[in-house]
Amino acid sequence: MGETLHVPTWSLTVWGLRRRNPVVGCVDPSRKRSSVSSCVLLASVPLLVSLSLSRTETGCCLLFFLTACRFDLSRVQPQKEWWRERRVAPATFFGFPDITKAGLRGGSLYTEQMDAVTLAVLADKCVQENVWDPEIWLKFSWRAQQLSTRTEEPDLCYIFRAFARADWFDQNLLTTYLGRLHRRLPQFQLPDVTVLLEAFENPRFRQGEYLQKSLTHMALLLQLGSEFPVQSR
Repeated sequence: MGETLHVPTWSLTVWGLRRRNPVVGCVDPSRKRSSVSSCVLLASVPLLVSLSLSRTETGCCLLFFLTACRFDLSRVQPQKEWWRERRVAPATFFGFPDITKAGLRGGSLYTEQMDAVTLAVLADKCVQENVWDPEIWLKFSWRAQQLSTRTEEPDLCYIFRAFARADWFDQNLLTTYLGRLHRRLPQFQLPDVTVLLEAFENPRFRQGEYLQKSLTHMALLLQLGSEFPVQSR
């Protein structure tokens, strides 16, 4: 028959054990001192836990084991600080894969899920970071044409300026955005017209009629103020 020992009574007899929580271990009868080869903290179990040990066994009989005897919870454990580990997820920007690392990382850019704001920010980032990959700009152009009827200022102006600075000439894109700019021009404020004029620095994107309308609209804003839309005056 095995001998049943209660954890509180047994834990007090084990040398070197100074923990308030109940600990389950084993006693080696071949040694003079009781030794704990493996222990585990049981915080969710009652204090009275029975441990059955057989006298006929020469070694340790473990029911619960965990090599945590050397673990001190009160000390700093750098190996347990998961937030200091190296990032394994790919770098992202604005919730999408980082456009500057698309050539190295590969994969999809998820342009079909971009809205006008995201497209304007990513296109401008490509210009600032000197990313001229034709595949990327082709996808941007395709998405910009899809969003043209739902794009308003200032995103409309920033997208148009990004394509002008990148010198990505697409006749369908240019025609679509010139029509949209003509439609939304009465709603533009001074910052919007300024961004549009910056896009017109590229002669391939500059149309004489639209340039003249933009300058006229800016003159009206400077003369009458920007509190009310120009079309209502």
